[in-house]
Amino acid sequence: MDAVSGLSPEERLRRLPIWSAAPTVTRLAVGRTNINYSVAAGGQRFFARVAADLPHHGIVRGREALCASLAADLGVAPPVVHAHDGVLVQRFMDGETLRQGDTLSSARLDRIVDVLRRIHEGRLPADTPDANPAAWSRAYLARLKPGVLPSAARARIEAILDASPKGALQGLIHTDLIPENFIDDGHRMWLIDWEYAGLGDPATDLANLGMNFALDEAVLARAVERHGGVDRATVDGLKDAVVVREALWCLIQIQAEGIRGDLADYTRLCLGRLGIDAAGIRGIG
Repeated sequence: MDAVSGLSPEERLRRLPIWSAAPTVTRLAVGRTNINYSVAAGGQRFFARVAADLPHHGIVRGREALCASLAADLGVAPPVVHAHDGVLVQRFMDGETLRQGDTLSSARLDRIVDVLRRIHEGRLPADTPDANPAAWSRAYLARLKPGVLPSAARARIEAILDASPKGALQGLIHTDLIPENFIDDGHRMWLIDWEYAGLGDPATDLANLGMNFALDEAVLARAVERHGGVDRATVDGLKDAVVVREALWCLIQIQAEGIRGDLADYTRLCLGRLGIDAAGIRGIG
């Protein structure tokens, strides 16, 4: 229930003035930081989300809508049909959603990299906040309650952040390239979920892609070469920083909302990638 309007998210969607016929709103069982819906109206399907800003994650819904619209204009994200006051409605894209653990063919990897190259052509206002994994991680560390991280783990994380390249603020980057955010319709690849997008260095996305798809060195090198617009040394320098950001995201999410679903397992995975034993983390071990 919306505290201001007194309406449920479903009712807010039904009352939008964009529908050509009475909509059927169905909640989807996906999303950790928002409520997502499938909407059918006038013989068309839409994806909708109703969400608030989340300061603890740096999520600003107005910026999410801006980035989603820019990506749609670039032809790599579903068209935006409504974006206002935390409500985002996009065209529904039929296709195969990629999944964790799927084998990534060379052809599919090429299509993903081509999407990223297109995204990175997007230009955002100069005053858009940086999408920088090291900066986000330092903000997470400042929000984390004392004692959650053992001193050795915190020291390791801080050393990684100190060594991380800042990168150049070149254009639009996505920064959350989990397989489930890619939809392959058989002709083209679509990228969804722009909560963490912003102004940054394209190398961040290549490092993020390598982490989330577990790309080996040879495959990552091929992706960097195909992209053609990123510095390999910067990609390599950001590898640990994007893992740190993901691990700290998990700890902040647990701190804010508790452990739900597979979050504990995912937290252990991220910490393990850093050589940190989750058994020593309060609330996880």
